[in-house]
Amino acid sequence: MGSRRRPTTRGVSELVIILALIAVVVPLIMVLQSWLSSRAGALESVTVVQPLVGYLVRRTYSGDNTEVITFGVRNQARDTFTITSVRAVLSNGNVVDAYITSPQSVSISPGDEVVITVRVNTGSVNVRTTALVVAATDSTNRRVELTINVG
Repeated sequence: MGSRRRPTTRGVSELVIILALIAVVVPLIMVLQSWLSSRAGALESVTVVQPLVGYLVRRTYSGDNTEVITFGVRNQARDTFTITSVRAVLSNGNVVDAYITSPQSVSISPGDEVVITVRVNTGSVNVRTTALVVAATDSTNRRVELTINVG
């Protein structure tokens, strides 16, 4: 005679398992999306303030291949900055040192601004300064570079 097999255990239908997974995963995805959206909204409200801002005041040329450039620097940070060097980017692509003529030692307190005069030896009558790169450090020795376009 033929034998009949009886299942020893009953299983859960695959359809029930899939529906249960969907019922759990969909709300989790919605909660995650809501949380990420709130984080993205918070990031949009962050404003970056440059610690130093510079501007051109005056520029004069002399016949000995030298430019005298006067510029201002405003400190928008909460710390005092000391200007350590000024370099000039020339129209021929060279980068040379700009020599601070006044004031000799430049420290800028928070909220203050200072006007600085530098001399740049361009090396030729046809070469002009296009930008100044001002390097400064704060009390924690954090280095900040500021580029001032001078034309």
